[in-house]
Amino acid sequence: MSTPLRVRKIVRVIPRGTPQGAQKRALSGRLSGNLPATLVDKPAQPRCFAFRRALTHDEITGPLHELEEIILRTAEDYYGYGKGATKTQVDAVVALVGVDLDASDGIWASMPTGAGKSRIGSIFWLVRPVKDEKRTLVLLIAPTDAVGDNAALEKSAEGFSSLNITSEPTCVWNREVAEGILRGEYQTVGLSPEHYNKDKICAWLFQQAQFREQLLVKVIDESQKVWEWGLMKEGKFGGGQWAAKKTDVAFRPDYGLMAVRNVQLGQKTIFLSATCTPIHRSAVLASSAVAEDRIRIISQDLFRPNIRHLRIPFAHTKISLGDITPLVASRGDPSELPPTIIFSNSRHKTLNVVEALHSAATFPSEVTWDSKLARRFHSVTAARDKKTTIDDFLDDKYRILSGTSGIAVGVNIRRLLLTIQLGEIALEDEDQRKGRTGRIFGQLGLGVTLIEAVSKKRLDDRNKKESKRVRDERPRHPSDYTAAEASLEMTLTEVCHEVANQIYLATGLVPVDREAAEVVAEEARQREVSGRECGCANCDPKGAAYIISKLGELTIANFDQIVSTNGRSIIMGPPGRPSAAPPHDPLAPPTNPKFATTAAERSQLAIDLLSAFKPWFEVRFGLSTQTTLQPSHFFSSTTAATIAKHADELTSVKNLVDLVSEPIAGLWEKCWRVVELWRGDVVEARAKKVRKKAKEKAKEKASKDVEKGKKKAEKDAELKKKQNQKRARDEADDIEHAGHVAEAKRLRKLTKARELLEEQAEADKENQEKASKRKASNDRRTAKGLLGSRTNTLR
Repeated sequence: MSTPLRVRKIVRVIPRGTPQGAQKRALSGRLSGNLPATLVDKPAQPRCFAFRRALTHDEITGPLHELEEIILRTAEDYYGYGKGATKTQVDAVVALVGVDLDASDGIWASMPTGAGKSRIGSIFWLVRPVKDEKRTLVLLIAPTDAVGDNAALEKSAEGFSSLNITSEPTCVWNREVAEGILRGEYQTVGLSPEHYNKDKICAWLFQQAQFREQLLVKVIDESQKVWEWGLMKEGKFGGGQWAAKKTDVAFRPDYGLMAVRNVQLGQKTIFLSATCTPIHRSAVLASSAVAEDRIRIISQDLFRPNIRHLRIPFAHTKISLGDITPLVASRGDPSELPPTIIFSNSRHKTLNVVEALHSAATFPSEVTWDSKLARRFHSVTAARDKKTTIDDFLDDKYRILSGTSGIAVGVNIRRLLLTIQLGEIALEDEDQRKGRTGRIFGQLGLGVTLIEAVSKKRLDDRNKKESKRVRDERPRHPSDYTAAEASLEMTLTEVCHEVANQIYLATGLVPVDREAAEVVAEEARQREVSGRECGCANCDPKGAAYIISKLGELTIANFDQIVSTNGRSIIMGPPGRPSAAPPHDPLAPPTNPKFATTAAERSQLAIDLLSAFKPWFEVRFGLSTQTTLQPSHFFSSTTAATIAKHADELTSVKNLVDLVSEPIAGLWEKCWRVVELWRGDVVEARAKKVRKKAKEKAKEKASKDVEKGKKKAEKDAELKKKQNQKRARDEADDIEHAGHVAEAKRLRKLTKARELLEEQAEADKENQEKASKRKASNDRRTAKGLLGSRTNTLR
């Protein structure tokens, strides 16, 4: 028997102005942390019905500006003055209203993250045509449960009765709830592609003529995920992972199999996307049984000048996470940190990030579920933990969230300032994740993508493929590039990253020529929109390096000042502060007076000078020890000591001439060669010393790493044990809340028995280790006694 699916019912209307975290807690219906979400305060009829208006045929076919004025006025009356519809939202609703006139199947709304895509369906609900007057249901297909939950919360706050069908243990999804949908109790219903295609209750619901008569429009949120998760077969793409190797199945095949349901339900479809190339859009429409010539494209400029995106290589190894630890390494209080999300490509790496941040912190911190510094969020996180994690982040109870793609789409965190992506992902995902920042008008945002160095094999494969294309005289086409290859092109291109990103989203190709007409035109357009020069790593490498060096000093107060820094104005160090002197290189050759040698090294120079002068003198003049004239008469130890004393100041032979007189022609040239050889010996000796020290340090570090690894393994095992126990208790609590008390008691007994068995196994293991140690000690003692007796016998 399959586990019953669950549903979250959200219908409470919250007054405007309520803080975001408190709003979500109230809308979820949880008056305390342990209570399940339930249907609360349901009004006889939601307020949205009081503002609904049916457009007549004359209004739809009349002057366009009058239709736009009706839509604007209705949206402003409902949402409040200054909070109505934007120009793009109005255009989208006008297109939806006119769908029947030009026999279209719906619209594709391409709008940047945070531009209000999700409100298009709601505004259309308020101003639908007369023929759709009885249709009161908007069906939302969301990529993740978090997206559906967030949409339901927003719609409930707007005054719509909302429902999100999930597999989480919050409340039961059954025939009774489905019949409530048929009775018109909800205006928006959200569900996942898996429920949309396979769920039996949903299949029964969709077969009802009453449901199809109520359905106004279908909304597919984050439509680029249909291609990314449902159609693309380039390896695992869950959580933003990809590989160049082809596979036989997509990450979530149900996402690409929605055509049958779409045809069964009919009605218009709204495709919402912030990052989708034309070729991927064609694939999504084909998989949804929608012809390209029957869809109307509504586009808004995807360029967001308030977000600075830095695409730079890792400065440290990816495993060490040394690029993100400076965020907390020099802080005394975590509350100074700007709200930050660090994206990883797997659930395991989110835990590594949290542990690295806590290890690097200079203030007391510990990896716990209620940490004040950093927590984690991914698709497998329990429903109750997801809610707590998001609500606490919105309430500023901690500042850094480590997550995967589960937090990258659909979750509205308006005060987010900084995102960091660890490792390469598809360019669409990269743009989506940086777009989580800067969502408040006038607020700057910073998106950092850290990429690995390009391997020689990967570069050779790319060059071979490009050479073959050139030989075949084939133009570049988006279908020639996988997600990994497109990301590689973005890494290698010298074109401005912001320009390249916009051209990629418009054409599916990453530009490689800075002089190309489309590149020059896009650069000029972005400069006109933003009113400034670009600040990406290709256009302003000095500014990018400065910002990365200041990650440890970023606060909410100085965030805008640091992020808006123009590297072209940085001469030495940050503005207003003296520049730091370059670090001293112990291996630098002593070619200038600033290089200081030791007294012992200068003494060795005097000895070398005397040793080299004697054979040179004897060979040149043919003298021997029997003659009265000796080398010391021309080059004494005093002269050698004088040269050695001023060795740090010598830069050429001329310095020797100025220092002492030359008794023999060619003497100073010989001495200068000795000085140069001596300097080489000094460098080599220092290099040996440094290498020896580094070797000793590496050996010591390896020993510490082994010990640290053992402690970490023990800590991980203990943490995993606690997490399993907590998960079992939560599962029992959820079952008990659902009314199955006996089943909950049985589960608790099983959990207790399992814990006792684990404790007994640990105790047995410890006893075995002790016994093994005692046996080894006894064997050594016995062997020692036998050796002593044998020695005595021999004596």
